[in-house]
Amino acid sequence: MRSGCCPYPAPSPDDTPGRHLIRSHHYKHATNDDGHHISAGIEREVPWVAIAPVVRSIRILERIVPEGELLFSAAHHDFQGVKAHHGALKNGTLNRRIDSFVAWANREAVAQVDAHTPADEPLLTALLAATVPTLASVFQRVVSRLGRTVPDDTQAARSRWQTDAPAPPTALPV
Repeated sequence: MRSGCCPYPAPSPDDTPGRHLIRSHHYKHATNDDGHHISAGIEREVPWVAIAPVVRSIRILERIVPEGELLFSAAHHDFQGVKAHHGALKNGTLNRRIDSFVAWANREAVAQVDAHTPADEPLLTALLAATVPTLASVFQRVVSRLGRTVPDDTQAARSRWQTDAPAPPTALPV
Protein backbone atom coordinates (compact mmCIF):
# COMPACT_ATOMS: atom_id res chain seq x y z
CA MET A 1 0.00 0.00 0.00
CA ARG A 2 1.18 3.47 -0.76
CA SER A 3 0.63 6.90 0.72
CA GLY A 4 -2.66 8.24 -0.63
CA CYS A 5 -4.20 4.76 -0.90
CA CYS A 6 -7.12 5.69 1.37
CA PRO A 7 -8.54 9.07 0.28
CA TYR A 8 -11.22 10.82 2.29
CA PRO A 9 -14.65 9.64 1.15
CA ALA A 10 -16.65 11.94 -1.10
CA PRO A 11 -19.73 13.44 0.57
CA SER A 12 -22.89 11.57 -0.28
CA PRO A 13 -26.00 13.37 -1.57
CA ASP A 14 -28.05 12.32 1.47
CA ASP A 15 -25.36 13.38 3.99
CA THR A 16 -24.63 9.85 5.17
CA PRO A 17 -20.98 9.33 5.95
CA GLY A 18 -19.06 7.69 3.12
CA ARG A 19 -16.87 4.65 3.61
CA HIS A 20 -13.13 4.81 3.51
CA LEU A 21 -11.83 2.61 0.72
CA ILE A 22 -8.27 1.38 0.42
CA ARG A 23 -6.97 1.17 -3.10
CA SER A 24 -3.83 -0.77 -3.77
CA HIS A 25 -1.93 -2.68 -6.43
CA HIS A 26 -1.43 -6.37 -6.82
CA TYR A 27 1.59 -7.83 -8.54
CA LYS A 28 1.01 -11.55 -8.81
CA HIS A 29 -0.55 -12.46 -12.15
CA ALA A 30 -0.49 -8.79 -13.23
CA THR A 31 -0.29 -8.97 -17.02
CA ASN A 32 -1.07 -6.70 -19.94
CA ASP A 33 -3.30 -7.56 -22.91
CA ASP A 34 -0.41 -9.45 -24.55
CA GLY A 35 0.06 -11.61 -21.47
CA HIS A 36 3.35 -9.99 -20.40
CA HIS A 37 3.95 -9.48 -16.69
CA ILE A 38 3.57 -5.89 -15.46
CA SER A 39 6.25 -5.47 -12.79
CA ALA A 40 4.70 -2.20 -11.54
CA GLY A 41 1.53 -4.14 -10.75
CA ILE A 42 -2.04 -3.12 -11.48
CA GLU A 43 -4.67 -1.58 -9.24
CA ARG A 44 -7.03 -4.00 -7.57
CA GLU A 45 -10.45 -3.94 -9.18
CA VAL A 46 -12.26 -4.04 -5.85
CA PRO A 47 -10.95 -1.81 -3.02
CA TRP A 48 -11.02 -2.84 0.63
CA VAL A 49 -13.45 -1.11 3.00
CA ALA A 50 -11.47 0.26 5.94
CA ILE A 51 -12.59 0.58 9.55
CA ALA A 52 -11.65 3.63 11.62
CA PRO A 53 -8.54 2.20 13.38
CA VAL A 54 -7.08 1.16 10.02
CA VAL A 55 -7.72 4.61 8.55
CA ARG A 56 -6.01 6.24 11.57
CA SER A 57 -3.03 3.93 11.18
CA ILE A 58 -2.74 4.79 7.50
CA ARG A 59 -2.89 8.53 8.30
CA ILE A 60 -0.03 8.11 10.79
CA LEU A 61 2.10 6.20 8.28
CA GLU A 62 1.35 8.86 5.64
CA ARG A 63 3.04 11.41 7.89
CA ILE A 64 6.23 9.35 7.83
CA VAL A 65 6.57 8.66 4.11
CA PRO A 66 6.35 11.00 1.09
CA GLU A 67 3.27 11.08 -1.14
CA GLY A 68 2.98 7.99 -3.33
CA GLU A 69 5.68 6.07 -1.42
CA LEU A 70 5.13 2.64 0.15
CA LEU A 71 3.56 3.00 3.62
CA PHE A 72 6.04 0.45 4.95
CA SER A 73 8.94 1.67 2.83
CA ALA A 74 12.19 0.23 4.15
CA ALA A 75 14.01 3.41 3.11
CA HIS A 76 11.72 5.64 5.19
CA HIS A 77 11.52 3.36 8.22
CA ASP A 78 15.30 3.02 8.62
CA PHE A 79 15.46 5.36 11.60
CA GLN A 80 19.17 4.79 12.16
CA GLY A 81 19.99 5.62 8.52
CA VAL A 82 22.66 2.95 8.26
CA LYS A 83 21.54 1.04 5.17
CA ALA A 84 20.30 1.85 1.68
CA HIS A 85 17.01 -0.06 1.72
CA HIS A 86 14.71 -0.68 -1.20
CA GLY A 87 11.11 -1.90 -1.26
CA ALA A 88 8.92 -2.62 1.71
CA LEU A 89 9.85 -3.84 5.18
CA LYS A 90 9.95 -7.61 5.40
CA ASN A 91 7.53 -9.62 7.55
CA GLY A 92 10.26 -10.61 10.00
CA THR A 93 11.25 -6.99 10.53
CA LEU A 94 7.64 -5.94 11.06
CA ASN A 95 7.08 -8.81 13.51
CA ARG A 96 10.20 -7.90 15.53
CA ARG A 97 9.16 -4.25 15.65
CA ILE A 98 5.63 -5.11 16.75
CA ASP A 99 6.94 -7.50 19.43
CA SER A 100 9.36 -4.83 20.61
CA PHE A 101 6.59 -2.22 20.77
CA VAL A 102 4.27 -4.57 22.71
CA ALA A 103 7.05 -5.34 25.21
CA TRP A 104 7.79 -1.61 25.62
CA ALA A 105 4.09 -0.79 26.10
CA ASN A 106 3.72 -3.53 28.73
CA ARG A 107 6.82 -2.35 30.62
CA GLU A 108 5.61 1.24 30.45
CA ALA A 109 2.12 0.33 31.70
CA VAL A 110 3.54 -1.54 34.69
CA ALA A 111 5.94 1.32 35.45
CA GLN A 112 3.04 3.80 35.37
CA VAL A 113 1.09 1.67 37.86
CA ASP A 114 4.11 1.24 40.13
CA ALA A 115 4.87 4.97 40.01
CA HIS A 116 1.73 5.51 42.11
CA THR A 117 2.38 2.66 44.55
CA PRO A 118 3.25 3.84 48.08
CA ALA A 119 6.77 2.93 49.21
CA ASP A 120 5.47 0.58 51.92
CA GLU A 121 3.38 -1.52 49.49
CA PRO A 122 4.62 -4.22 47.11
CA LEU A 123 5.15 -3.21 43.51
CA LEU A 124 3.10 -4.77 40.72
CA THR A 125 6.37 -5.70 39.03
CA ALA A 126 7.33 -7.71 42.13
CA LEU A 127 4.11 -9.66 41.85
CA LEU A 128 4.71 -10.25 38.15
CA ALA A 129 8.35 -11.20 38.61
CA ALA A 130 7.42 -13.68 41.33
CA THR A 131 5.13 -15.51 38.90
CA VAL A 132 7.08 -14.96 35.65
CA PRO A 133 10.84 -15.05 36.38
CA THR A 134 11.74 -13.61 32.98
CA LEU A 135 10.33 -10.28 34.21
CA ALA A 136 13.23 -9.80 36.64
CA SER A 137 14.83 -7.19 34.40
CA VAL A 138 11.55 -5.26 34.24
CA PHE A 139 11.39 -5.30 38.06
CA GLN A 140 14.96 -3.98 38.29
CA ARG A 141 14.29 -1.16 35.79
CA VAL A 142 11.08 -0.08 37.51
CA VAL A 143 12.63 -0.13 40.97
CA SER A 144 15.54 1.95 39.64
CA ARG A 145 13.20 4.39 37.89
CA LEU A 146 11.30 4.91 41.16
CA GLY A 147 14.54 5.74 42.98
CA ARG A 148 14.41 2.65 45.17
CA THR A 149 17.43 0.48 45.92
CA VAL A 150 18.13 -1.82 42.99
CA PRO A 151 19.82 -5.17 43.58
CA ASP A 152 22.57 -5.67 41.03
CA ASP A 153 22.60 -9.43 40.76
CA THR A 154 19.67 -11.63 39.77
CA GLN A 155 19.66 -13.66 43.01
CA ALA A 156 19.41 -10.50 45.14
CA ALA A 157 16.65 -9.18 42.87
CA ARG A 158 14.77 -12.49 43.20
CA SER A 159 15.04 -12.26 46.97
CA ARG A 160 13.79 -8.66 46.86
CA TRP A 161 10.69 -9.32 44.72
CA GLN A 162 9.88 -12.49 46.65
CA THR A 163 9.97 -10.35 49.79
CA ASP A 164 7.77 -7.69 48.17
CA ALA A 165 5.31 -10.16 46.68
CA PRO A 166 2.81 -11.71 49.06
CA ALA A 167 2.98 -15.48 49.28
CA PRO A 168 0.28 -17.30 47.32
CA PRO A 169 -2.26 -19.21 49.40
CA THR A 170 -1.17 -22.78 50.11
CA ALA A 171 -4.70 -24.17 50.08
CA LEU A 172 -8.07 -22.90 49.07
CA PRO A 173 -10.65 -22.56 51.86
CA VAL A 174 -13.29 -25.26 51.80
